[in-house]
Amino acid sequence: MTVEGEGRDREKWERMASPGYYPRPACLPARPPARPPARPHARTPARPPARLRADELSRKQGNDDSGTDRILASGYSTTGQFFALCDDHKVLSLWKTGQKWTKLSSRQLTRRCTSVRFTHSDDAILVADKSGDAYSFSTTSPAEDGHLLLGHVSMLLDLEMCGEGLVATSDRDEKIRISHYPNAHSIETFCLGHKDFVSQLHYNSKYDLLVSGSGDGTLRLWDYHSGTQLSVTDCCHQLAETLSRRSCDTSSGQPNNGNDGCVTGANRACVRCMTGCQTRDIIVVSFYQLPVVLVYSLRVEGETRQLEHTQTLQVDSEVWHVNIDSTGHLWVVLQSRPHVAIYGHDTKQFVPLSKTDDKHHLLDIVDTINSDTEFFQDAATEESLLNVLLNKRTFDAAKDPSSAKRNKRKDGSKEDELSTAAKLAHVTS
Repeated sequence: MTVEGEGRDREKWERMASPGYYPRPACLPARPPARPPARPHARTPARPPARLRADELSRKQGNDDSGTDRILASGYSTTGQFFALCDDHKVLSLWKTGQKWTKLSSRQLTRRCTSVRFTHSDDAILVADKSGDAYSFSTTSPAEDGHLLLGHVSMLLDLEMCGEGLVATSDRDEKIRISHYPNAHSIETFCLGHKDFVSQLHYNSKYDLLVSGSGDGTLRLWDYHSGTQLSVTDCCHQLAETLSRRSCDTSSGQPNNGNDGCVTGANRACVRCMTGCQTRDIIVVSFYQLPVVLVYSLRVEGETRQLEHTQTLQVDSEVWHVNIDSTGHLWVVLQSRPHVAIYGHDTKQFVPLSKTDDKHHLLDIVDTINSDTEFFQDAATEESLLNVLLNKRTFDAAKDPSSAKRNKRKDGSKEDELSTAAKLAHVTS
């Protein structure tokens, strides 16, 4: 049934709904031009997959797979049966030593490593990386991937197996963390006291003590079970005296490589490498960009635990690495030729190894190593991780020059609070 006038009303409604029916007020701006119709096959480019975006971010952060053949960290197992190394390609290689070395595995790492250690039982390799994580890799099953052991907020610089069931890790934020092993989610304690990044850790099994070296130029002894600091040794005093005598001694004939600068204040020495001899209670320390090796003796008398400076070894150039082998010989790797030097130990101190020594055959090994000059030339061009950390320290100080004043005010306020508390205690007593 059709209602009269329905067609006329429909036409009226359509005219009223048209865009130009109502006049546009003069106060409003003119309408924008009509948008051209989209082409039938035009499409908005799709966003790259999440995996590609992550790869691009990884390349920007320097975590890509490209790298050199540079060895970042290496180490022998406790028994000397295994040898592990991590290179710049983020690959962990495990070797079985002996008359003929055998490569057992090559496993991929997540990030570039900073330290490698074996457990006391040689059943696992612990690897610390730049992202602040530590992974555990099995030696009994070389084909297995590693699993995450623990993580820090900042970059891990070193790790060390301590007593039974404990592992120590140090980071860029002055912290030393003591965790249970293998259940590292359970934290035993923290060793706090350093004023700068903690670059080196060494465990003394004879006295069950932990020794740490830092960018603040100090060595500290710890009761790592409770996190108690037992002693502090400032290496900068010995270094300042040694370098001042070295710069004043014009008859020595030793070259000045720009390393005879100040080691106090803002230019405090940075511990680069630390090694120890368990049988002689000796700690040997080298420093970044300094031609000096300091030798300390661990003195334990009653409740006293401290390090005493016993010897200073002056060399011709910056010391890259120091290590004491199983026979008690000290190996020193230098920046300039001869790059490797070896020292024997008498009853009191280290002396250069001579042809009359019982281990004189080690000198032939040293000569063979020093003959490979190309290897050391390539190593001289590589940037040290400590240089990056020290540059960050300088950048932070330049970015906020008033931080020292604020810290000084905080220290002053603490002293005022302590003095006030002492006065109150005296009055109330």
